[in-house]
Amino acid sequence: MAKKILSYFGKVENGQVTLPRRMRRELVAAFDGVAIEVVIRKKKKHRSTEQNRYWWGVVVDALLNYLRNVDPSEVWTPEKVHEILKVKFLLQTKADPETGEVLYQYTKSTTNLSTSEFMDLIAQVQQWAAQTFDLYIPDPNEQVELFN
Repeated sequence: MAKKILSYFGKVENGQVTLPRRMRRELVAAFDGVAIEVVIRKKKKHRSTEQNRYWWGVVVDALLNYLRNVDPSEVWTPEKVHEILKVKFLLQTKADPETGEVLYQYTKSTTNLSTSEFMDLIAQVQQWAAQTFDLYIPDPNEQVELFN
């Protein structure tokens, strides 16, 4: 069975909970007869469309062009560069708290980062690219200035 996730946004204000009217109908349609888990948490602001375009169009593209020039024998794609950056900066390690033994590792998804976490990631990549490859990656506002 495919994993189904339904996500809704609501608000708690003055002792009242406001949720979309369609929520109950969609929950019943998707999960009728199935045990479910309901998780409520404070909504965080995810990265913006502009941040996403900057990530792929400037950050990833700058590193992609650099790597294609210094290592043309490798097949470089935007997705490969994206994965390299995820492993370099978003690698998470789960260790056994008693033994310290690494149980598993995974990379966080960039799509789940908040806007501030995403900006921190970009700053880390810019610093790493400058120190490691002597590659300057401009800030988003500098891109606007370059093209105007």
